[in-house]
Amino acid sequence: MKNLKEALKELEDIIETKMSDYYIPEFKGNLIRVGNYAIRYSKTKGYIIFDVQSNKLISTTFSKIAAVAIAKNTQKNKSIKMIIKYDQVMEKNFNDIQFYHHVINNTNDNDKKNALQIRLECSKDTIDSTKHILDDIILCDLR
Repeated sequence: MKNLKEALKELEDIIETKMSDYYIPEFKGNLIRVGNYAIRYSKTKGYIIFDVQSNKLISTTFSKIAAVAIAKNTQKNKSIKMIIKYDQVMEKNFNDIQFYHHVINNTNDNDKKNALQIRLECSKDTIDSTKHILDDIILCDLR
């Protein structure tokens, strides 16, 4: 009978060999690894995706979820154009939300507040649906 350490080591080896096909993101400190690609956050540029082997910049994104989706699609040699568009939609709506909050908090006009409240909810819904689409892109081969 195997001892616990041998059994755990064997289980870990099985998991590593089977899961390497799925390119699951690994978080190591402030770095996210997806296969041969790494994602790092920069205060000025957002999320930076680069190829670790060739040390080549792949793309920069506003959101972490888009960065992971780009790394995963690049690893599988798929197009990233739509992911970049989704990231731009998320960034635009995020900035709109910031603006709407500011105006709602600093205006006395109730009609304007109501109109901006509706726009605020629409922007939040757009971000949620975009996140869901990007989630599907990331998790498509795990389902």
